[in-house]
Amino acid sequence: MILPDSDKVPDWLYSVLLACLKNDPDDRVESNLALLELLKMESIDFDWDIVPFEEPEEEEAEAVMEESEEPEEEEILPVEAEEVPSEPDLEEEEEPEIEEAPEPAYDPETPIHEPYQEPPAIDEEEIDTLALDEIGPDITEDPVSFTIMDEVTDAEEIEEIEDIIDLVEEEIIPEEEIYEEPEISAVEPFEEPQQETFEPEEPEETAPAPETPVYTVPSADEAEYKSKDLGNMRKIFLILLAICVVLVAILGIQKYLENREARQGEIYDPEPDIEVVVEQTIKNQELSMVTVRADTLVMGSISPEANDDEFPLLVLEVPSFMIMPTELTQKQWMMVNKENPSLFKGDNLPVENVSFFDAIEYCNAKSELDGFTPAYDYHGSEIVCNFDADGYRLPTEAEWELAAKGGEGKESKSYSGSEDALRAGWFAENSDGGSHRVREKVANELGLYDMSGNVAEWVWNWYSPYSTGFIDTFAGPHEGRDRVIRGGSWYHGGNMMRVSARSFAKPYIRRSYIGFRLVRSIR
Repeated sequence: MILPDSDKVPDWLYSVLLACLKNDPDDRVESNLALLELLKMESIDFDWDIVPFEEPEEEEAEAVMEESEEPEEEEILPVEAEEVPSEPDLEEEEEPEIEEAPEPAYDPETPIHEPYQEPPAIDEEEIDTLALDEIGPDITEDPVSFTIMDEVTDAEEIEEIEDIIDLVEEEIIPEEEIYEEPEISAVEPFEEPQQETFEPEEPEETAPAPETPVYTVPSADEAEYKSKDLGNMRKIFLILLAICVVLVAILGIQKYLENREARQGEIYDPEPDIEVVVEQTIKNQELSMVTVRADTLVMGSISPEANDDEFPLLVLEVPSFMIMPTELTQKQWMMVNKENPSLFKGDNLPVENVSFFDAIEYCNAKSELDGFTPAYDYHGSEIVCNFDADGYRLPTEAEWELAAKGGEGKESKSYSGSEDALRAGWFAENSDGGSHRVREKVANELGLYDMSGNVAEWVWNWYSPYSTGFIDTFAGPHEGRDRVIRGGSWYHGGNMMRVSARSFAKPYIRRSYIGFRLVRSIR
């Protein structure tokens, strides 16, 4: 059995409920009157005589005594004894009293008559002050607790009280029925919203259903577009790959042709077709030389016209050496060789269209003809220079720059022999697209010609920026892919004629604007 909450139910009512809920039916309250008597006995603090009433007349009391079967209950509840008379009698008594009696002001001391309506309001106020706090919210809302305590003056009220009491008795049921009622009440509210709301239909009204097909259709289209894009990308990739393969093949063929032409001594650059006149070998003569004294060289430049590979500046000691006053002419070339490779022919024109290897071979051959020790030797595929030998060789980059500066290692003019490029040498602006005879431009302080312009000159050093640092600043790097070219040429602009300007080329390259001049070591 589930008992009510003792905090919300007063103790006296709690005991009454226990008496009504006993397991043995014989021990329970027998009738409504017995229940009222029990309520009066248990509610000690509650005053059942709050509303006084007049004693019934003797005739009415006798009638009530005759009709009632239980005299004890009549003595306890005189109010019900008045309510027992039949309805017609009560109506006859009530109608004249209601018509005759004016509505008096509320006075708790005066007795309350049957037609008077305000006593229930008095009972409600007193009940609120005395018993509402103890009874709790569930009981206060029930009108039974108030109707029982009010004075009964009408047969209809009596019937209502009896009906309410019957309902109270019906509600006092075993535990199993108490569980059934909340289950039914709990199921009903859930059934109603399910039929009324129809939650699955709401998204259909808000049009999510049409959205799903809208997304599915473009998803298929997007897949098709993606597949098409992938197909297009593959085609583009294959086309680019084919182009790359073709470019690599072209570069490879070009490289092969250059190597073959380098071995055969053919011309690489597309140049005008000029008749080549082969002359007889000229009688050998010793080459004239100019001595350059040893000095401290500040190699490089920090001028605004300087290129990135011209700094930082290098300071090094250059020993004394001898250098040719002019670039090697075609006549001097023919002292050793039977064929002239130059594009522009003439005995006093500088020899050109020769590679670095051609210049090395000429140095050794000329040294043997003149009775000097050759400076170069081969160790496998590498060429080694013996700077202590007295034979002919190519100048180092430091030797060439010191000679171009006129032997002044720290200060010099922009061009060799002059600040005016037009007076210093032949370059693209004044050369008319070809080399010129030597000694036609001004000489520098050492009497050297064409150090700026006419044809560029091979030097010994491998090319490398100064910032990388050299193990041997005089001889330059020990290895590399390109050899240094100095002095500019008839093909280049005036900026390349500066004494500090640097250029480079593959050692096997032959060009109609590249020649050389020779030096010898002084020991």
